Amino acid sequence: MDLELTQEQKIIRSSARDFLKKECPVSTMWEMQGDPAGYFRDVWKKMAGLGWQGILIPEKYDGMEGSFIDLAIILEAMGRCAAPGPFFPASCWAAQPSSTSVPMSRKMSCCPVWPTEN
Repeated sequence: MDLELTQEQKIIRSSARDFLKKECPVSTMWEMQGDPAGYFRDVWKKMAGLGWQGILIPEKYDGMEGSFIDLAIILEAMGRCAAPGPFFPASCWAAQPSSTSVPMSRKMSCCPVWPTEN
């Protein structure tokens, strides 16, 4: 079993670490104390711009169609700086209805405006 990261995964790791080091230094945890949202909305929007929330969503639904290893790389980078936010539920739990193994009727029950498949 080859456990070496691919070149693409090394790029994901490097860019995630660089982004989070700049946008979410460990000091942000102190800044978030008492904040009802629990995360910085502007940083969350930047993460969305990088496509991280859609890492497990298929490309045909405008996701990145990444793997769980890709997701783990981002989660590991977030853990290094204790980045606040709802990333795990948004990127993992919410993405599962997009799985190709889920019937369209189930997808529609989760999201009534789901794009139709051609």
